[in-house]
Amino acid sequence: MKIIGVGDNMVDVYLHQGKMYPGGNSVNVPVLCHKAGADEAAYIGIFGDDVAGKLMYDSLKEEGLDISRVRVIHGQNSKNAIMLNEENDRTWAGNNFAGDCGLVQLLFNKYDIDYISSYDVLHTSVHSEIPYLLPLVKDKIMISMDFSDGYTDDRIARLCPYLDIAFFSGGGCTKEEIEDTIHKALSAGTKIVVTTMGTDGSIVTDGKERIFQPAIKFNEPAVDTLGAGDTYIAAFLLEYFNTRDMSKAALRGAQFALTSLTCTGAFGHAIPADTSGIVLKSSPEYSYQIVIENRGFYTSCL
Repeated sequence: MKIIGVGDNMVDVYLHQGKMYPGGNSVNVPVLCHKAGADEAAYIGIFGDDVAGKLMYDSLKEEGLDISRVRVIHGQNSKNAIMLNEENDRTWAGNNFAGDCGLVQLLFNKYDIDYISSYDVLHTSVHSEIPYLLPLVKDKIMISMDFSDGYTDDRIARLCPYLDIAFFSGGGCTKEEIEDTIHKALSAGTKIVVTTMGTDGSIVTDGKERIFQPAIKFNEPAVDTLGAGDTYIAAFLLEYFNTRDMSKAALRGAQFALTSLTCTGAFGHAIPADTSGIVLKSSPEYSYQIVIENRGFYTSCL
């Protein structure tokens, strides 16, 4: 399988460690797919030319991804501030409002479209804000999107008609809410809907067949749960593409997700933290930045 990630990237700054790691769903999934056995992996997105952006660039090169079509701009890369709670689950502490990457839109020319279409699977996330790309490649490549917990009825209606596989985070949702989301995604046109629920397992359905995959018990304290969801997605996509078997894909996802619990960050590559530009959500300045963002001075990165 050849997979390409297009869209968001984010450097996760672990404040309690004084270190930062490359990440972002559209980055993590192709990297982790490659680690799991994908033949080729690539990424297209926007990096800053700061320390965080260089970390993204260098780590993906080291992981063997083709990043020849990455755009690099002058300014700050997107960054998140992360803390871990007593259970070693990550908690979001703030960000730099997508840095300077948030001021630039990722656009595609004919050569980009041809390049993307040469892969087997395109993975992106709801935060990537590239809906205009999806209809251009819909009939040329399998499309996967992670909605995480950032889904609304409007996003489902706009994006799901173009998706082969949609991933949703159902953690903290009621059974009724999960079923409602599954129904809406399938009704909008998505072929397969996957709902991950952390320690409660996952649900996979194409509207005809329905599979419940229990979570596999991890018998040691988790080091970090940061990359567990993306690791599940990567393994699911790889197995499903190779076998077209949803049950096998769900099991492979659950198994591979355990590997992420033993390391910090989604796939390592830590360097000393650069906290410049980060505004903590506990700061009064954070509320002011949210107002600015909502008025349109910032757009989500990619």
